Amino acid sequence: MPIEIGQVEAIFRYPVKSMGGERLEVAQLGWHGLEGDRRRAFRRIDDRSGFPWLTASKVRRPRKGNVSD
Repeated sequence: MPIEIGQVEAIFRYPVKSMGGERLEVAQLGWHGLEGDRRRAFRRIDDRSGFPWLTASKVRRPRKGNVSD
């Protein structure tokens, strides 16, 4: 006999990191997770921190200012 351990109140997917999620009425769940959710990430090969994933907060950006020739 199955034992109920909880109920799903809502399912969201986040196709783009750091952007708003999308509430789903139904979802296809596979070995890769939710259909349409993020599946790719950039990894820093030489990273030894234990968290090798490249996040926007770690990307070097050019300084603001004028660009000259």
